[in-house]
Amino acid sequence: MKTIRIILLTLLFTLIIYPQQKYGSELQLHLAAPVGSYAKYFNVGFGVTGGFYYHLEENLRLGLSLGYIKIGADAADIEEYYKTTVSAGDLNMTGFVGVIPLLITFKMVSPGRKYKVYGSIDGGLYTYWTKATGNYTNNGATSVIDKSEFRSEPGISFGVGSLRKMAETVWRDFNVKYHVVQNSVYLDADPEYESISTSKMMIVGVGLNWNFESGAEE
Repeated sequence: MKTIRIILLTLLFTLIIYPQQKYGSELQLHLAAPVGSYAKYFNVGFGVTGGFYYHLEENLRLGLSLGYIKIGADAADIEEYYKTTVSAGDLNMTGFVGVIPLLITFKMVSPGRKYKVYGSIDGGLYTYWTKATGNYTNNGATSVIDKSEFRSEPGISFGVGSLRKMAETVWRDFNVKYHVVQNSVYLDADPEYESISTSKMMIVGVGLNWNFESGAEE
């Protein structure tokens, strides 16, 4: 909750200082690929993000975005992981990870009448919804797995993208972002052993930017 309050206060402070700045909104669809040590235990995910932004300066944007990304667990690889890590264990499961990022976004956008490129840095709160169902057998004893948990953790992303003008106030957006989130445990079937976790994602986004004021982009 503290992180959410900081995000909202930052945006309120910006509105007070820059009440006359040009502004707009954006909507994007995503492909999300987990990366890092545990990447192979998860499938490519899909998601959507919406947000709005203000032009602090001609080529500098400050915004807020909220999204949802769903990443399926690769059950076969997770089961194999537990067979090799916990020799007496046998895991059968299905599950997924849902990620809800609430981020403050900063973009440095190049000048251009028809085409622009930009770099971005975003930071904020990632809320994880983890779901796993199945059963786990160890030393002849079988226990049912039915876990559904929510947790929120801080994170940051770095990205690059391009904008191409489609209409007077509409721009097409293509971007790639690398997200780093404080480690989030996905499944700890046996707490004596290392758990499967998710912490890093490479996300490709395509979408549209709309400017609410005529002449917001030239």
